[in-house]
This record gives sequence, C-alpha cells and structure tokens, in this order.
Amino acid sequence: MSVPSPRIRIIWHHNEGEREHVIAYLGFSDLQAAEACYKWLAAKVGRYNRITNSGVCKPRKAQRVNCAFEIKWHSPVPEILRRAIEKDLARVSAC
Repeated sequence: MSVPSPRIRIIWHHNEGEREHVIAYLGFSDLQAAEACYKWLAAKVGRYNRITNSGVCKPRKAQRVNCAFEIKWHSPVPEILRRAIEKDLARVSAC
C-alpha cells in the first residue's frame, strides 16, 4: 500500500497474526537531511527494537522509494506519519 506522497511508502506486513506490522519508508535526496530526520525520529520514537518491532533504522541507500536515501520506520506513530505525508505533499504542490 502506498500513499499519494512521492517520498513516503507504507507497507503492511501481514504474517497471519504473528508479528503483523506496518513499515514506513521515508525518502530523502541527501544524506544530511536523512540523518537529521533520523535523529529527530529516534529521539521521539526510539531506535529500532527487534523485541517490540518498532522504531527507526539508520538511513541507508534507498530501495523502496525513488530517492537517494531512505529511513525504515517500523510501526510508525500515525500522527507523526500523517504530518510527514502532509509536509511532503505541500512541498510537491509548491513546486
């Protein structure tokens, strides 16, 4: 499942009730912006924790979004994710 935002992709992993979760991929054109967002998100929601299957992973080369870098966010907080989508859509419509 994707959202209409060009730099954000949301995927729901359904493993028949076991470890079902949502992952959001946030895309960035440069590493500095990705690292700044990672630091902010890590302070808000924490780094990735395998036990709880939540948190953010460090920026990496993009695989799921059409950008240079991405952050993989396990079990994203809906309100923060909604704001990120709105900001990205506003950025695109301003261009």
